[in-house]
Amino acid sequence: MAKVSHDDLQSQMLLRKLRQVMVLTDTERQAIADLPGRVVRFAAREDIVSEGGEPTDVHLIHSGIGCRFTLLQDGPRQITSFLVPGDFCDLRALLMGPMDHTVSTLSL
Repeated sequence: MAKVSHDDLQSQMLLRKLRQVMVLTDTERQAIADLPGRVVRFAAREDIVSEGGEPTDVHLIHSGIGCRFTLLQDGPRQITSFLVPGDFCDLRALLMGPMDHTVSTLSL
């Protein structure tokens, strides 16, 4: 049986997600497969990117559940979205500057 690397699994996950909304050419599929990647593991309830941070990497959720949230003035957090495997969690921040919310893990 062939061994599949983490990079292959990540690119396959992303390709599967993109196929739901668009048709990709062979060249586009190959460009995604060739993207550099590394696996970073986060514990449950750990921040991936904090509000005000300026991420230099893009994170793709591989497993578990994450969320985007902001802290309200009176203390509690307001979850604005949930993140599932295949979701990018901070792609817009590369274009928009400092994060206006925090991205955190909920479960592994």
